[in-house]
Amino acid sequence: MTKTQLANAVAQDCGMARKDAVRVVESVLKTITQTICSGERVSLSGFGVFSIRDTMAGKRKNNFTGEIITVKAKSKPRFTPAKALKEEAEKTRRKRQAAAKKAAA
Repeated sequence: MTKTQLANAVAQDCGMARKDAVRVVESVLKTITQTICSGERVSLSGFGVFSIRDTMAGKRKNNFTGEIITVKAKSKPRFTPAKALKEEAEKTRRKRQAAAKKAAA
């Protein structure tokens, strides 16, 4: 799903104009981005947690060549799904798997 498709779904679900839904989606994403970049976590109950993870600089080994390389410290965005989201994803996987078995039979 793209951002536009998400905005269309929000507009349809909430009965609002598409342009208003686009502004809402963009505002939510901008707020999440600004919050995690400032070092805070964004926790959405039942969905998950967005945060920034800092990696340390240091020497690493390239597994393909065996060469030792220097890696810079980085900050990476991270998402940890909530238990409810994981459970829903597992239910959906099981349903798809069962449907595939029925179709194959």
